[in-house]
Amino acid sequence: MKRLASAAAPKVLRLFLAAVVVALGLPAVAATTSPITAAPTVVVYPLVGAQGVPSDVGASVALVIATQMAQMGGVTVKAAPQGTQQADFLTAAKKLDADYYVAGFVTPLGDQVSVVEQLVSTRTGAIVWSNTAQLGVYGDARASATALHDVILQINTRGFTALSPEAIPTSRPAPPKRVAVAPTATPSPNKLAAILVFDGPAREEVRNYVPASVIRTFRKYGVEASRAPLATKDVGNLGPLVCAQTGADFLIGGSVTINMEDPINGIWFDTQLVLTGYDCSNVNAKPRSIVENITAGAEQTGIDIAVDRALKSYMAPPPTPKH
Repeated sequence: MKRLASAAAPKVLRLFLAAVVVALGLPAVAATTSPITAAPTVVVYPLVGAQGVPSDVGASVALVIATQMAQMGGVTVKAAPQGTQQADFLTAAKKLDADYYVAGFVTPLGDQVSVVEQLVSTRTGAIVWSNTAQLGVYGDARASATALHDVILQINTRGFTALSPEAIPTSRPAPPKRVAVAPTATPSPNKLAAILVFDGPAREEVRNYVPASVIRTFRKYGVEASRAPLATKDVGNLGPLVCAQTGADFLIGGSVTINMEDPINGIWFDTQLVLTGYDCSNVNAKPRSIVENITAGAEQTGIDIAVDRALKSYMAPPPTPKH
């Protein structure tokens, strides 16, 4: 089994995918629910990695913690806003009406990593629980998630008992008051997309450029897009979780291949882009794939043209079946 601190750390995510059951689709708490039965809400931020820790380790550990807590139930897990700086964790969590947020740090420890997890109350801004653990593989973070889950429930129950004794009925409770429901606003026509890590034999810098090109090109179609640290091949296991965390309408991934030619008139690059789209309403349904082959005098130019054509086809309304 590969270790977290190894050079192949970004690939370790695959080791625990089969055991992860996505469970972020928890029912919302109604406005008339008693505070004693209301599920506490928590935001899990990516853990900050020290020097020597691959950049995606902290985000992957946070993903395991969030998934495990949501799976256990009783706690509502909300997605952390992408790009939130550490200094803004409290403010962002309050905007999400979260009761707590989880943050922490990851440091190298031999062939493992040491993880410090902190549970912070958004009401006081104080750390209410802290834990240190050593992880060899991502799945080890489940134990920390279980401890966090139990602590949140204990603190939440103790807090309501101590601060709101009147919330515990001593007689038959009065029927709940009717709450006027405001008219639902017309939803925005804009779509949200999460751009996955692209696979393929192309160089790493080329594969890293494709998501940037996709995000830039999507703006022409009124689609806001952001990157998601999930490989296309792993969508079947963690795709629903990424959809829930990002609020995306669909996931876009795929692969890219570039071959260099040297014809008489100069060097040319043959680009093959396979763009694969997954609908977040049913991630496990058959994805929609579009293949574009472009020959250009520069790699970047070929990628941009291929992305533009692929997204144009993807965003076009599907053809009406003939009868």
